[in-house]
Amino acid sequence: MSGRRPAVIATQTPVPAPHPIAAMSMPMPSPKEISPSSLQQLVEALQRPDQASAVSPAELARFVSAACKQPLSPPAHAELCRLIMAVFSTKAIPLNESYGQHALLNSIDFLLGQLGSSRIDSAALLKTLGVLLFENSVLYQQQHTKLVGTLVPLVSDSSVEVQRMAIVCLGNICAKLGTKSHAVGIEINRVLMAKLAAFDGTEKIMQSIKLLVSLLKAINFTLADNKALVAESLPQLLPVVHLCCFPQVNLTILTGMIGWGKTGIISSDSELSDSEAGSSKQALLTRLQQTAMMTLFSLAKTTPKLLYPHWSKFLPEHLPTTPNLVSHMILNADEPIKLRILACDVIMAMLDGSKQYLSVASESTGKTPYTSLSQKLADQIRDLHLSLIRALQTVPRPVYPHVIKTLNALVQNCAYDRLATDYRNELYQAVCVDLQGSDVHAKTAVLELLGSLVDAEMVLNEASRSLVSMDELVGQVTVLTQPQIHLAVRAAAFEFLCAVARSTHDDLKMRWISLDDTIFNSAKDSLEAIRVAALKLLEQYLHSTRAGEEWSSSPEWWVNMLTRYIQPALNDPFYAVRALGCDILSNVPEKAFEGFEPKQQYAFLTLALGMAQDDDSPVVAAACRTLGVYVLYEPLAQDMEFVLDVASTVTPHVSSSSLPVRIRASWALANVAEVLATRFPEAQDVESSALTEELVADMIKTSIVAAKDNDKCRSSGVRAIGNLVLASSRLFLSRERESLVKASVQVVIKNIESGTVKTRWNACYAVSNMLAHSDFPIGTTTWTPMLYQALFTAIQKSKNFKVRINATLALMKPRQRGWFGTRRSGLLRTALVTLTEAMEGINDFGEVDFGEFKYQEHLGNQLRATFDHLWAIYADETESWVAGDDEQLLARMKLNPNYKRSIEPTGGDGDKPLSPDTVVGVVSKDSARGLGRISDDTASTMTGEMPGTVGS
Repeated sequence: MSGRRPAVIATQTPVPAPHPIAAMSMPMPSPKEISPSSLQQLVEALQRPDQASAVSPAELARFVSAACKQPLSPPAHAELCRLIMAVFSTKAIPLNESYGQHALLNSIDFLLGQLGSSRIDSAALLKTLGVLLFENSVLYQQQHTKLVGTLVPLVSDSSVEVQRMAIVCLGNICAKLGTKSHAVGIEINRVLMAKLAAFDGTEKIMQSIKLLVSLLKAINFTLADNKALVAESLPQLLPVVHLCCFPQVNLTILTGMIGWGKTGIISSDSELSDSEAGSSKQALLTRLQQTAMMTLFSLAKTTPKLLYPHWSKFLPEHLPTTPNLVSHMILNADEPIKLRILACDVIMAMLDGSKQYLSVASESTGKTPYTSLSQKLADQIRDLHLSLIRALQTVPRPVYPHVIKTLNALVQNCAYDRLATDYRNELYQAVCVDLQGSDVHAKTAVLELLGSLVDAEMVLNEASRSLVSMDELVGQVTVLTQPQIHLAVRAAAFEFLCAVARSTHDDLKMRWISLDDTIFNSAKDSLEAIRVAALKLLEQYLHSTRAGEEWSSSPEWWVNMLTRYIQPALNDPFYAVRALGCDILSNVPEKAFEGFEPKQQYAFLTLALGMAQDDDSPVVAAACRTLGVYVLYEPLAQDMEFVLDVASTVTPHVSSSSLPVRIRASWALANVAEVLATRFPEAQDVESSALTEELVADMIKTSIVAAKDNDKCRSSGVRAIGNLVLASSRLFLSRERESLVKASVQVVIKNIESGTVKTRWNACYAVSNMLAHSDFPIGTTTWTPMLYQALFTAIQKSKNFKVRINATLALMKPRQRGWFGTRRSGLLRTALVTLTEAMEGINDFGEVDFGEFKYQEHLGNQLRATFDHLWAIYADETESWVAGDDEQLLARMKLNPNYKRSIEPTGGDGDKPLSPDTVVGVVSKDSARGLGRISDDTASTMTGEMPGTVGS
């Protein structure tokens, strides 16, 4: 069965057969028979499930459309409004059908036509209209202008309820507005922000609070998916959000805003008793707080970086000047449970993805005249740790798991090596004993936090070890993987053990015998999630121990793995288990593979090649990665038949509809190309006729496709192109110089000029490999100037020094003057000028990231080496080089302090960059390191296709 989801075909949902009596009692009135009573009967029928099922959605939609166009009496208009509300609030008409869409549009026209009429209450009409508008904006795009033009004046209506419902309607237009209608969202946002700026409450407290709640909700809808609008609105919106998050503390300011304290308010609110009025107002205040925090949550999710400068308004501080979400919400026993939980969710959203920002934090022990950003962040991190740890001791049990999850988000994003205090041990001591409790949610959250602490490289101190040592903790968690334990706890327990396998696998080695039995039994579990979790743990453990353990290189041990785990996993009906089986296959060390008997090697290779034909894309992606790993093994790289089998297997998958498959297939193809370039440089000693020019041409064409694909495929595509050109014959390059070779050069140029840093430096290195071929047709082709110009631009303007280094390295490959075209073209002299100017500007960081400073020396060395190489070519064939501009150019470079400080490249010919961070050699870091394993993605989510990540 294919793993891809079948296309969804819009069909009418089957309607259950109606009860005979209900069916006989539900005749649909004709448009001419419409009366208040008939409409009332229809509304009542729709509110009764037994009768509602007797109504055909298509007939109901046609009736509503017809009724909206009929001239009706005022009472009938009111009942039709009620009917429209009943129909669309209960979703009695499917809006994915054309008749449903027609009914929606006709109903909107009817309601707009009735606005302003004295026959129906405007607030009731707007309430009904709001239901129709919510999340259906794409269906009525043609009516946006009319709707906005009608609703905007009502925002200033004399009736507060009409104002509120008009605001609700405007907000609902923006719910799932879509990118094509951003202009409408901007217009509505500015209307609502102007209303917020002028907001001064009303004579009735409850109306003021309701109006403010609706206004904040509507503004929140307008900001979705529009970061520029968020940036524009934030300075005005955030102070109001803060006020509304803490109404009790900000009482004085909020009093003036919503009208508290105005004369006559209490008596005019209602006829409720004092206790009832207080209760109602408190409920509304809670709703206001909830709305404000939901707005803050949305801002943190959509534009987290814009909130970074405002963290101090909401997070704890050592000397707090404003209320915050921890002390005034999570720790406040007077606040409702749901608000305290929501406060945890907001803090989690603010912390999520903030690792780079928090890495700036650094605690200083000395006194300074000002507080730096690094010190301020360190103070916030400290206070957040301390206040949340305190919350663990005081919050009620329903809130406890959410506090744990908040701490988990903090741990995942915190740079503990920059802090003076190791809060990891404090957290460990606070929660490790809670694994014995019975609360499933708390136990799951604690396991997740403990896993994050392990990933954060926690080293237990004496106090922590005396409480629960890591070995004891591993034993306790292993027990929680047993079948009688709740599913969520079992899955979290396996995830914790995965963290231990990643970071401190020695703690698992001591318990491997019992753990092996646990994994083996869980791998046969009836629950898919548990089988995935168990094999993910096994794969992570094997990956972590692959290089450092003697037993993991034992052929016998891996043969046992094959029969015990791998073959059953590859035959599992669940795709994620099969994908993990392929991942486990990829962890066979090269030393173990060399020790296999031939038939055992054949078994492993057959399994990997066979799984690449699986029906499910995650399995295919994992199999392609495994083949990409195997093809680099020395004994297999010497097996031309296997190398070409891998090439023919992965090449079709480069054009797969699944992105993860394309990522891993293009990576495997690039590894094949590097093997070919290593074994057969310039195709001078091809031992097998199987490597035909046709096959090379097909692989180059496929690599060009990959180099034009997603960024995660492009780096592999250009890497493959460079190596395939290096492995091509002289005759092939000569014949294809203005066709396939030209197309290859053009796509490499495009990737030098655009894309991720990884793609750009791989593209520059691809040029190095092309120019390493002695018969590469450069110098006499139409594309020669374009290729050199791309390198010149990268050397001069790239913000990344590794890209500059690789572009400079590529210019070191040409061996003779003719490779730069005719003397008239001036390309060789332009190259020398480019290198000179690059050396002169090496200290000018400008827009270059500060992190590139560490590559500055290496760039200087490469610039000097390349300049000396090209100058030797230039001087050798230029008789008058010592005079005029040439002499000045040489002097500029030789007298440059950076040139003098540079050293000659090591390694003889200077072909390799001088930094281990650069792609080096024919077999690059990309192939040696590999792509992220399927199991590193969240396989337990079981969503079908798993995202690919570069790096293991």
